Amino acid sequence: MGLLNKVFYRIGLGVTRHPFIVFISAFLITALAGLSFINFRATDDPQELWVPKSSRANLEQEYFKSHFGSFFRINEAFFSPADESKDTQDIFRPSYLHLLYYFQKAVEDGIVEKDGKSYTFDDFCYKPIAGKPCLITSPMGFWKMNQTAIPTTAEQVKIDAQCIPRPDQTGRICFDRTGVPVQVGAIFGGTTCVKDDSQPCAPCRIDASAYMVTFLLNNNDYSNPVAEEWEKNVFQRNVKTFNLFAEYHTELPPGVDDYNQTLYDQLKSVYEGDQNESMLKLKIDYLSERSIPDELGKIGAQNQYVIMISYLLMFIYVGMALGYFPSLVHNRFLLGFTGIIVVLMSLAIAIGITFFMNIPLSLISTEVVPFLILAIGVDNMFIIVRAEQEVSDKADPEERVALALKEVGPSIFTAAFCESLAFFVGMLTRVPALESFCLVAALGIMADFLLQITFFCAALHLDAKRIRAGRWDIIPCMKSRERKGPRKPIVRTLFQKFYVPILFNKKTEMIVYFISILLLGLGVTGCVLLDLGLNQNVSLITDSDTYDFFNTFTKYGEAGPPAYLVFKNIDYRDDENINTLADIADGLSQLNDTVIKPVYSWVKSFQQFTTDGEWADTCGSKAAMNLGFDDAMREFVKIPIDSDCCNLYGICGEQYVGDIVFNNDGKVISTRFRFQHTMTHNDDDYIRGLTETRKVADSYAGKLHTVDELIDPEGTFKGVKPVFAYSLFYVFYDQYTYIRGILVEDTLLALAAVLLAIEIITNVWIGLFVVLCVFLVSFELLGVLWLFNQIFGGFQIQLNAVTVVNIVMALGFSVEFCVHIAIAFNRFHGTKLSRAKRAIWHMGSSVLVGIGSTKFIGVIVLAFAPSNLFRLYYFRMYFSIIILGLFNGLMVIPLLLSRFGPEPQTKPKPKQI
Repeated sequence: MGLLNKVFYRIGLGVTRHPFIVFISAFLITALAGLSFINFRATDDPQELWVPKSSRANLEQEYFKSHFGSFFRINEAFFSPADESKDTQDIFRPSYLHLLYYFQKAVEDGIVEKDGKSYTFDDFCYKPIAGKPCLITSPMGFWKMNQTAIPTTAEQVKIDAQCIPRPDQTGRICFDRTGVPVQVGAIFGGTTCVKDDSQPCAPCRIDASAYMVTFLLNNNDYSNPVAEEWEKNVFQRNVKTFNLFAEYHTELPPGVDDYNQTLYDQLKSVYEGDQNESMLKLKIDYLSERSIPDELGKIGAQNQYVIMISYLLMFIYVGMALGYFPSLVHNRFLLGFTGIIVVLMSLAIAIGITFFMNIPLSLISTEVVPFLILAIGVDNMFIIVRAEQEVSDKADPEERVALALKEVGPSIFTAAFCESLAFFVGMLTRVPALESFCLVAALGIMADFLLQITFFCAALHLDAKRIRAGRWDIIPCMKSRERKGPRKPIVRTLFQKFYVPILFNKKTEMIVYFISILLLGLGVTGCVLLDLGLNQNVSLITDSDTYDFFNTFTKYGEAGPPAYLVFKNIDYRDDENINTLADIADGLSQLNDTVIKPVYSWVKSFQQFTTDGEWADTCGSKAAMNLGFDDAMREFVKIPIDSDCCNLYGICGEQYVGDIVFNNDGKVISTRFRFQHTMTHNDDDYIRGLTETRKVADSYAGKLHTVDELIDPEGTFKGVKPVFAYSLFYVFYDQYTYIRGILVEDTLLALAAVLLAIEIITNVWIGLFVVLCVFLVSFELLGVLWLFNQIFGGFQIQLNAVTVVNIVMALGFSVEFCVHIAIAFNRFHGTKLSRAKRAIWHMGSSVLVGIGSTKFIGVIVLAFAPSNLFRLYYFRMYFSIIILGLFNGLMVIPLLLSRFGPEPQTKPKPKQI
């Protein structure tokens, strides 16, 4: 510590003797870092933020995309009663189908202009079979999107929807105009099956409360710009037109000037033409591919005002608390403003360095890191200012800041070093957003520390000169006649007279230990019972279009997301492999809790095609039997869905054309099965769907014979198993299979980094007490979050990547609550009790006023944020971190030091005689 004291004394002398050189140098360095903002790149893409590049799910997705193309752009419209108190089971009535027809027709025929060209849905929709129409999952699929085929009675509608053939029916029933089977679970919501007690052998009659229509668009760089315009100007515009009758979410998207009058007139004619009083008005809740990004943009814009108010209040508080308000001279608003400038410069330097490293900026970094740096920076500012005020008036004015830095510089350096090291260690995690956050936080803390001991100290020296000259704070050119000196710090006086005696009272000590034990018990409970996941509605604005869609979908939805079982490098010429593939499809079908039957597999249909039977002449099986696998497969996928082979014998190879991938040599290199997950009501359902399908895939992975040289000669997909399950949501929920491990890993590494840093600068015993404080805050935080969930109900705080980011922040943040007190205890002499009292009196008030009060003022504003995400994961968590940090830093650790603290690091100097 002696060497550090000398170093900081020299730094203090240098900055006070050359303050303007310090200012210019700091601004130049900040400007240099700011040059990298030309490489500015921010991302709000959830996958880029939360999915590790090396994760299993990401590698499997990349394999899927490289062989089968990107997942579709999905646009969903959910038709349900506008008056939710009057749920109707009469959704099958013909009038509702005519409403649906007109809406679907308007969407299909809508025209969008882009770069001087006109486009319709047909130009970029997904067509699973060449030469066939776009794939739209809709109840109108039963009637091939033919309005004249819509039955005239509700009873016949239900018969058709149950795939019961009419006497005059020709062709296959329950196949849409593209030749794809109509999936009842994906188009009806809130279904029930009512049995006729008088006819026990008769099939039940299906009833439903909602319709669902899904428009699938191709997802590629060429069509996406047009698709985004179409989603807004055609899809969303027609949704808003439909909702005019229900007076529900009728506001047009930005840039769309009018409703579709033609559609409005058509819908009006249906409503007026049906005289049945029981006909309810329907509303549409929708989700387009662009809905989530658009929603996040609105949330960001709304939350910016809350953040700005928060910073403004903290700035006002810092200006008042650093000085002695109200006083023209002893106010220190300019010094407080300088402190805010230091924080902004630190943030600019940190972000600038990350841009130099070509790392994109994330929303987490912009929202969390400023709070973190401001909290740490303000604490250090109070400590430095208080230390300068305590320097004897007899000291040389140019030496006052140097003596203050000599006194508190080592503890500030220790805290910054520990916090930076802890965040650098946090970069070892695999989550990109967490890596980015930890890097920006570590660099920001380092920059903040360096600017505090230079830029801020130079400003402190000039401000002290202003006070000695009796000049005004806000307008230094004005001189005041004020002669009274500054009053004693009120908080420090209260600490000395009241807080210290009460804290070290025996009864208080027992109460503190009892509360600490309760909090530890809560921490254990939180570790066990805190659920995994992130409710999708938490991150949305309440009552927004997207928010209401998820609520309606959860209420009425019958089917979950589509999914696939993908096969890589399989030797398809091995008959044993083909039989194993058939077994896999059967095994997947048995997952009744997570998979909707049937599983669409090409295997059994292909096996039938390549064997002799009554279909042989019609389907060309005899010729196929003499071909090799690859040639037979090419013949198989050529069988049209409207052929006799398909209609009579069910061998419909054309519907599997998108499930088979050939290489340039004509060999089959990859295939897939298609299936649908059951309805996913919550995060547990998503996680269970992922884990159970993976179990089936993994159980067969070792039974399949592979041909490794067939594809991927460079090993791009070396980590991908021969068979794996894939769905769009897997990449987001894959983190929950290992996120607890990441949290434990980051916590242990951060604690080890803090211990190592403090041991190097002071000693291992002080390091252990600081580590204990950091651990207690982070561990107890889990319990407090669980307790809040039980008390407040509603949306729950769950364990997810956002939670982990905040806990990692708490690990670094918690150092500030105890390191200064622990180092002061180590520096003072006397009994353990007297040293603990002096440490809490000397540093406790700065911790309370500097970090506790400042952050409390800033965090309270977050309680009024429009976003549930901010209120839950920022307000509640930050508030909890502050309270737990103050409790452990100002109560638990001082009491433990008074009992079990180490001996002073240096011996007291002998008194001179």
